[in-house]
Amino acid sequence: MTTFFDTLIEQAQRTARQGDGNSYEFFASRFTQEIDRHAARLASHDASALIAKAVEQGDYIDPEEEAALFKGCCAHGLDYGYCPAGCDDVDDTDDESDPEWLEAQDALIAEWEAEEERARLEQIAARDDRVLNIIDSIRSTGRLVA
Repeated sequence: MTTFFDTLIEQAQRTARQGDGNSYEFFASRFTQEIDRHAARLASHDASALIAKAVEQGDYIDPEEEAALFKGCCAHGLDYGYCPAGCDDVDDTDDESDPEWLEAQDALIAEWEAEEERARLEQIAARDDRVLNIIDSIRSTGRLVA
């Protein structure tokens, strides 16, 4: 089961690195979300083992750690005033509790997730195409042609 957990952790790391903007805070948050997503699909004892392995690995964070990591940072894990998304100081009147800002952020996150899903589906389609080509090759020649 360890190699299966290692594979899930590697997948979570790859997914978390996409769009993290080189922010450890944002990476750790996304990594934790990915591990939780994988754990939700497993039996409870396997889910606990996966989370324990992710904690041992070092990038899985609990809510208290996340709050501490993001102290002084915007929701993207960058220092206030340095975020390309325009996040500014907490005391700014355009803070992150503004419904319009939250709506824009949700739209941006939905766009990122849609891009990730499109890429995932393209990978599946390419793999399926290769498999179908192999099947066609076997049917037409009676043997496997690489």
